[in-house]
Amino acid sequence: MRIAAVLIFAVFAGNLTAAAQDQGNPKKKVGLSLKLSGGFGYLLNGAGDINEYRKGQQAILSDWYTAEGYTTTFDWPRPWFLPDLSADVIIHVGSHLGFGFGSGYVPGSSKGSYSISRQVSKTYWGYGYTAESKTDYRPDYRITAVPLKFDLYVFQSLGKADRFTFFAHAGVGYYWGRVKLDHHYQGTSKRTENYSNVTDSYFSDYQIDIAENAKCNTWGAQGGLGLELRLSRAISFGAEVCGRYVNFKNWTYQVHDDETQKNYTSMLLFEKRPNDEYYESLRKSAINLNAVSIALSLKVHFDLF
Repeated sequence: MRIAAVLIFAVFAGNLTAAAQDQGNPKKKVGLSLKLSGGFGYLLNGAGDINEYRKGQQAILSDWYTAEGYTTTFDWPRPWFLPDLSADVIIHVGSHLGFGFGSGYVPGSSKGSYSISRQVSKTYWGYGYTAESKTDYRPDYRITAVPLKFDLYVFQSLGKADRFTFFAHAGVGYYWGRVKLDHHYQGTSKRTENYSNVTDSYFSDYQIDIAENAKCNTWGAQGGLGLELRLSRAISFGAEVCGRYVNFKNWTYQVHDDETQKNYTSMLLFEKRPNDEYYESLRKSAINLNAVSIALSLKVHFDLF
């Protein structure tokens, strides 16, 4: 991210001088282009506290349930990639400078499953029993962001034919964020008793579904470096490397376990800050979509005057 910022700054510094010279040249035109782009981004830290919550649940299984004799499974991978779609309108002032504004859609998700199970068998003077239990958890976090972006563009043509253009852009955006949690719990238990040649069995199960939603709007920043190929006077095709920084803050807490004497990161959605000694290191969560992405774009050009 820092290297990209330095490169973008260097391109801006060189091209803003050329853009200023364009303003005194009456032959330079003002144009407009519509840029449609899409790609995939690599999440730099797994969506922030969503990944911390995932690791906290994994630590609880390892430190507590496994130590108490439970059998555990954990299949909840770290969030890695997310798609990135955007549409931008760019006003070109001369051949080196442009002002862009647009929107987009960034969906992300983190879902998995984990379970705890246990089997206990005992025999006392002709009486015996076997008890089995299992609980399955299936969390599904979905976060979406819709930005309103404002960017400054600089362009530098390569070669005499002007078929290739190197460009850089950077700016700020206001992001509307949404978080949705669907959490499914399912448990079963079975007990078999044997006494005096008589066998009795008991079975029970339960299912709990939790759905929660939260909204958060915040400012962010974005930028990119790319190369554009002019296919015709009106159409061009581009590829770029982009970066985005946006951090949504909701609610999180840590659960303290007296037996292990450890804090475990967890996350719930609260409208108001809870007052409970059970929650330690309470703070607002940082659910972010900070990412570096590779995108392809199609641009349609229009001459205004």
